[in-house]
Amino acid sequence: LYFKGDWTHKFDEELTVEEEFNSDDDQNLTQMMNKFFKEGQSQYQEGDDYDSIALTYGDEEKAAPTMRMVLIRPKDDQQSARKFMEQYDGQDFPNWLEPANFERVTATVKLPHIDIEQDHDIKPVLEDMGIKQIFDERAADLLKMSSDKESPLVVSKISHQTAFKTDEKGSELAAITTANVMRATAFMPEPVKHVDMFFDRSFAFALQDIKTGALIFSGTINKPNKEMKTLLACNKKRTP
Repeated sequence: LYFKGDWTHKFDEELTVEEEFNSDDDQNLTQMMNKFFKEGQSQYQEGDDYDSIALTYGDEEKAAPTMRMVLIRPKDDQQSARKFMEQYDGQDFPNWLEPANFERVTATVKLPHIDIEQDHDIKPVLEDMGIKQIFDERAADLLKMSSDKESPLVVSKISHQTAFKTDEKGSELAAITTANVMRATAFMPEPVKHVDMFFDRSFAFALQDIKTGALIFSGTINKPNKEMKTLLACNKKRTP
C-alpha cells in the first residue's frame, strides 16, 4: 500500500512553531503546524466521546478531492488514543468515518509534524486467528513454492512495516507485509460554527476514500516524530 498526496489547503510553513505535545507518558516540544480553515475547507464531527476533523488531498481547481485524512481526538484528555480506538476493533465502518455525520465549519487546527516508522510481528495475531500450519515445519505444505522437494519450506515470521509522514505540504504513507520463508531445517444548511482542533496529545487518524467511504489506513499517534524534545517524564493515569 502506498499513498502520497498534497493537502487541498496547505499549511503555511511560516506559522509552524515549536509547541508542547503531551504523549501518554511524557511532555515534549515539537514542531506544530497551524492553520485557519475557512468554511468549506474542512469538515467536523462531534461524537459522544470524540471530536474529529476531515482534511482533503488534491487540487480542487482541477477535480473534486477523492481522498481525505480524518483526525480523531478523544474528548477525555486523560484517555490515550490507543485505548480509545480499541473499542472500535472489529467494526467495518465506525461512526467517525460516516460522511453524513460531518458538517461544514471554520476551524483552527494545530497538527504536529508526523514522521514515524514501525515494524510489527503479526505471526502471533495470525496464530490467534487459527493460521498455524504454515509456521509448523512438520505440517507446513509449501512445496509448490520451491523446486527443492527434499527441503520443505516453513514460514518463520510475518512482518507488517509502516511509514507515515505529514508536513505542511501533505502526507506520504506506505505499508507492506512480508513473510520470511526458510527451510524447515531453519442535508439542511445550519449556521457555520467554529471549532478549535488542537492535536497536542495522542490522537488517531484514518485515510479514507471519499467516493466509496473505504477505509484505506488507520492508526494512532503518540510519538509523532523523533525530533521531539522531552520536557518532563511523568506517570499520567489514563482511563482504561
